[in-house]
Amino acid sequence: MILFFYNVLSPTGVKFIKFAEKYAFFDNLDFDDLIASDHIKLLPKEAFSTDLAMEKYAEVNSIKKKILNYRYDLGG
Repeated sequence: MILFFYNVLSPTGVKFIKFAEKYAFFDNLDFDDLIASDHIKLLPKEAFSTDLAMEKYAEVNSIKKKILNYRYDLGG
């Protein structure tokens, strides 16, 4: 987990941040194993909490549905 955490922060791994956030990849990461504890601030808090990730993406999906329904109501 630690290697993957630091890989996500690398230039080649940055594309995985959105997945780490969406799926709370680091929910069970032991922060004591990080090089510095403040490194957790380098990723969105949703990457560390399944509850926060689910809450955020439920809200995003709700907004998407509202937009799609609005477009449908307009005949688009």
